[in-house]
Amino acid sequence: MNFFDTHCHLNHSSFQPDLDEVLQRAFDSGVTNILVPGWDLDSSQAAVDLAEKYPQIVAAVGIHPTEIMFGRALPLHEIRELCKHPKVVAIGEIGLDYHHDPDHVQDQQSLLVELLEIATEADKPVILHSRESMNDVKQIILEWVNHLPLTTFKLLKCPGIFHAFEGNLHDAMELIQYGFRFGVGGPLTYKNVSLKKEVFSTLPVQNICLETDAPYLSPAKHRGERNEPSFIPIVADTLSRLRDEISDALYNQIFENSYRIFIKEKAS
Repeated sequence: MNFFDTHCHLNHSSFQPDLDEVLQRAFDSGVTNILVPGWDLDSSQAAVDLAEKYPQIVAAVGIHPTEIMFGRALPLHEIRELCKHPKVVAIGEIGLDYHHDPDHVQDQQSLLVELLEIATEADKPVILHSRESMNDVKQIILEWVNHLPLTTFKLLKCPGIFHAFEGNLHDAMELIQYGFRFGVGGPLTYKNVSLKKEVFSTLPVQNICLETDAPYLSPAKHRGERNEPSFIPIVADTLSRLRDEISDALYNQIFENSYRIFIKEKAS
């Protein structure tokens, strides 16, 4: 089976010593495509560099909301220029995070709006981060989608992915009407995640994507270890058992979901 890790921070320093080995384990596990998102300018440039070096990797560029905390000038112009690179397929990781930074809500929201404008200009989908901020993220995102120009045909088909989706089923079903997809990773394998299991057991399979968020959020059997893309099949198997669906058909559809957003119309 083919898997697409739609959120994997191979640009994180923990992967520098053994990146080739990590990638080989991923490929041996059936992971044929990986999206590497940035969280600031340096990590976005590193994502582009990885995408240039490895044909299986594509990049997203963006500014994580917690960058607001550091008081540095935000490199919006540089992100706008980076997103012109042919292997940059999305704007992200962007969004709101009130868990780690509850003190800059307005600034985070303003940053998100500016980055959504860049996504519109570039005609690229977005990779969205939300932590204890779903209502505000949803409000901003739906206002953005409702005002997209009709010429932005790619975004109208799938505006993006809610990475590590934290919302409930009502939130998801509302967002599905606009074409959004939802990333699920290692936390699906944890014991006390009834809300996440309710959502991903019910969502239409056409709206699900797999992710690791490596090196973070390792599956239960690897808690305490560095997460890596070769663990994607563990998440896929958990999802298959949760939904009581035949794995081959489920995995093929989920791969197609991701491939159509980031690579081209059809995987085959």
